[in-house]
Amino acid sequence: MTKEDLETLKQKYDTEILQIRNDLIFNDLFNENNMETVEWAVSKILDCDIDKIKGKVTFKNIRLPKRHILEKQKYVDLLVEFEGKDILIELNNNYGGLYLRNLLYTFEVILSRYTIGSNYDDVASTAILVNLNWHKNKKIAKETKIKNVEYLHYDETNPNKILIKIININLDKYENISYNETVNEDKFYKLLTISKRDELKSIESSEKSLKSYTKHLGNLSTSVKFREDFMSYEMNEYLANLERMIRIKEERDEARSIGHKEGYSNGLKEGIKEGYSSGHNEGYNNGTQDTKRNMIIALNKKDVSLDIITDVSGLSIDEVKKIIANSKE
Repeated sequence: MTKEDLETLKQKYDTEILQIRNDLIFNDLFNENNMETVEWAVSKILDCDIDKIKGKVTFKNIRLPKRHILEKQKYVDLLVEFEGKDILIELNNNYGGLYLRNLLYTFEVILSRYTIGSNYDDVASTAILVNLNWHKNKKIAKETKIKNVEYLHYDETNPNKILIKIININLDKYENISYNETVNEDKFYKLLTISKRDELKSIESSEKSLKSYTKHLGNLSTSVKFREDFMSYEMNEYLANLERMIRIKEERDEARSIGHKEGYSNGLKEGIKEGYSSGHNEGYNNGTQDTKRNMIIALNKKDVSLDIITDVSGLSIDEVKKIIANSKE
């Protein structure tokens, strides 16, 4: 790397911070070791004074049971309890097909409160599901509301008794407004979209509870190793979806071979929907190659080292260099 490259990188790290776009960095900032930040986020979601909830928020993050052999072990990104309410926060990078999944996780958390023979009315409580959504499809992001709130009720005869409150957040749109323009209950969502260091410092001056958060995020953003780990994590998550597609396809191929054509068709459609973005209609192999090529180009533009790129892509360094060179022609 030349001196000019180093200077450009330094300037970038001095002015920019990482946005909260995946579980790796979100969990590093919102956890049981940083309850002051968690309490601040809860106070914004509930739109109440932080003094009302200070010391009363319980960190839970229980492990949810696997329903299928292909399903990975699942922790909710953030699960806390306040005054009998379970608050589940899910960060969804590329929000598509996750609404139902997250809703099922919410039901599992609710059911964990019940035992056989329980008096349901005595146990009844409200769960709040917060979907923090980044959309890879910018057209969908533009057409989706900035914030949408929905309710599921215990009993249609009693609309005031809420089982689940669902808050869907379009982070792409929060990115385009300033922190000071947001009302109190939206400041947590806006915080996740901050990308400039001076914006973060400005927020710290008005939000004393975020002092440890802003300091930690600033440190992570200047760490070359963490930035590489961050990009490597994103790449691995994407490739994991491709591997899942292979397993689903193999499973459906086997089902088709014994006459379960309908099961194969539905399974393949599900795999394509969850594992791929649009444009992979020419076949799985071509889609995989295109995906790797696009990810390699994207990682290179973000100054990720060739060693990291070759490691997560599974290609040789010569193959990676060739893809990068061709992208510049």
